[in-house]
Amino acid sequence: MDKKRMVANLVEAIYLTGMFLYMLVLKSVYSVASSYDFLMFICISALIIGILILIGPRFNRYFGFIFAFLYTLYLVAQQVYYRGFGQYFRFSTALGLASEVAGVTDSAIELIHFSDIIPFIVLAAFTIVFVILHFTLQKGYRLGKLRLLSIAFLLVGASSFLYSNYLIQKSREGWTDFDIYKSDYYVYDTLPNTNQFVDKFGLLNLFYRDGVMTISHDSQINNYQEEIDAFFAGKDNSHAANEMTGIFKDKSVLLIQAESFMNLAISEEFTPNLYYYMTSGIHVQNFNTPLLTGSTSDTEFMTNTSLIPMSGGYPVCYEYINNTYPLTLGNIFKENGYQTTAYHNNYAEYYNRDTVFPKYGYEFFDSYKMGLENLEPDTKLAEAIGWILSERPKFMAYWVTYSGHQPYSIGEVGVDPADVAKIQEAYPDLDEEYVAYIAKAMDVDKAVSTFINVMDWSGRLDDVVILFYGDHICKGIDFSKGSNYDEVFHQNSDDNPEITYTPLIIWANGIEHREYDKVSTSLDILPTLINMWGFDTDLTYAFGHDIFDPEYEGFYFDESGNLANDNFSYNIIDDTLVTNNAYSELEAMNDVAYFNELKDICSKILQSDYFREDE
Repeated sequence: MDKKRMVANLVEAIYLTGMFLYMLVLKSVYSVASSYDFLMFICISALIIGILILIGPRFNRYFGFIFAFLYTLYLVAQQVYYRGFGQYFRFSTALGLASEVAGVTDSAIELIHFSDIIPFIVLAAFTIVFVILHFTLQKGYRLGKLRLLSIAFLLVGASSFLYSNYLIQKSREGWTDFDIYKSDYYVYDTLPNTNQFVDKFGLLNLFYRDGVMTISHDSQINNYQEEIDAFFAGKDNSHAANEMTGIFKDKSVLLIQAESFMNLAISEEFTPNLYYYMTSGIHVQNFNTPLLTGSTSDTEFMTNTSLIPMSGGYPVCYEYINNTYPLTLGNIFKENGYQTTAYHNNYAEYYNRDTVFPKYGYEFFDSYKMGLENLEPDTKLAEAIGWILSERPKFMAYWVTYSGHQPYSIGEVGVDPADVAKIQEAYPDLDEEYVAYIAKAMDVDKAVSTFINVMDWSGRLDDVVILFYGDHICKGIDFSKGSNYDEVFHQNSDDNPEITYTPLIIWANGIEHREYDKVSTSLDILPTLINMWGFDTDLTYAFGHDIFDPEYEGFYFDESGNLANDNFSYNIIDDTLVTNNAYSELEAMNDVAYFNELKDICSKILQSDYFREDE
């Protein structure tokens, strides 16, 4: 072998080794350390290197760049998404939310750090160097017997994949139908949520498994009719009257779903109106809305249908937009003689609201329909909503607010300079993001008060109820131990997780103050309102429950699959169970199994469009 050929082959070996190390370092930084993840890395890297050897240096620099770029883009994008939303995306989620990201570009950009750009710079520089070296030594390289080496790498990649699949299948052994959901096999086969999946299998397996499930999604849908029929036939729908039954009969109501609003945002100092409504109205402690795949839109879905949006990473407002939903809050009130309307500060197409809200039973008003600009602060929208409703004799209205939305910086929607000055005067050491968040909460506070004032001015105050709740935890801000928020306010979400729960406040003029300590979610709002308004509605298809039913033990779940009620909390990630009220572990695990059945049934209802009427 002549010297030039030796040098060319050496350069090629260095290029392939460098590509392998680049991918390994990136995996180590962005994914998790697990045996499954490492096996999938060996599979992917061996297949890529085998292909690059087979192609040869004339083209492999370009193909290598494309492979590595996509590999990098996926890992970095997952990290950025997790930074903002506390979970990993699925392909279906990313495609479905593309228009939403475009609509909040500033929020998306602020999640990207300079360190996220570095891998792309390194990859580009690495590729350029070896492209130049190839043109310098292009006559020296010969593929020859290296084809055998290519086949060896391809075999290694295939073998590591098959071995990983063998381990996953083997992990099914030893589990019963009762606890199979704890097994690696169940998590891999069903992909119940991305956080749990990545914790066990890593991002590279998520890339593969999610891709396969996305491609084969339609072909996996079976006829679940008999199984769902059997579930509803055995479902206990009993409900006894309680002290709250019919308390608001014939009154009008405004539901306010407040963007990213948490308990820590309510204070006598900065949000005195909401503080007053909370301490003089009905306050439900331990209410908390989970942050799910579809974010705000999933909370809208739960509130209005009392179904769990277990859609396998497919946002319900996109994937199941044409489904039939027999039980919706707007339609129930409409059937009982109410004029039903819904409002949001953003344009109608956002989260498909122009299509979804009419299905829920509402006449939908976006900013433009109310004669306002897009993304007006809540204080401006509240007055318009108030005057619209003041002319409707008997109304049920649903308002999804906006001011609390990220980004959290001074100058954004809902951040009043006067409020900023007040906060900074009281807490000069508080970082800007927390100042902005509190200022946005102050805008919501003033908005609710504005609506109440309009009702008072129009002589409607004694006829109106407001129900105020947060749509999910605030995204993208750290309230954990050691954060700037903790340093200033001496409280954090690690020691006091309830500060980041979403509040539920029900207020009417002259109502008696009540405190309820009940684990509950937005899933429970529909049956709770049905009880409080005294409607004779069949709640067979509701998966929530009347919060004020003394027999109801509560139900909370989150995207990770963690579960809780008044008697226990269960963390599925580390398999820890905490019981109270003398509740046994067996009773708790029976409840866990039932909750998982609820989620499975809801998933099948959505996939099969169970309630559709066949022509």
